Amino acid sequence: EAENGAEGYEAIQREMPACVILDLMMPVMDGFGFLKRVRSSLILQDVPVLILTASEDERNRTRSFQYQADAYMSKPYDLKELTREVGRLCALKHQN
Repeated sequence: EAENGAEGYEAIQREMPACVILDLMMPVMDGFGFLKRVRSSLILQDVPVLILTASEDERNRTRSFQYQADAYMSKPYDLKELTREVGRLCALKHQN
């Protein structure tokens, strides 16, 4: 967990998580900037990213997939659905 996008990006470089849950609306570096950096990094490009956001703007969903997000969920979310999606993404990471 990080306070902003820049801290989050530093954290995943250190931790190499099985997957990342990302909000689009973050200070310092927004979710799209974060996702763009992850996908352009040779080390991080295969880390699955789930966008979890309060935004209901369909353009954000479309843009998230253009930036190669692996999944997109809107808040409020169903905990069982989130858990299932995180499990699926972690399994993808282990297959690669």
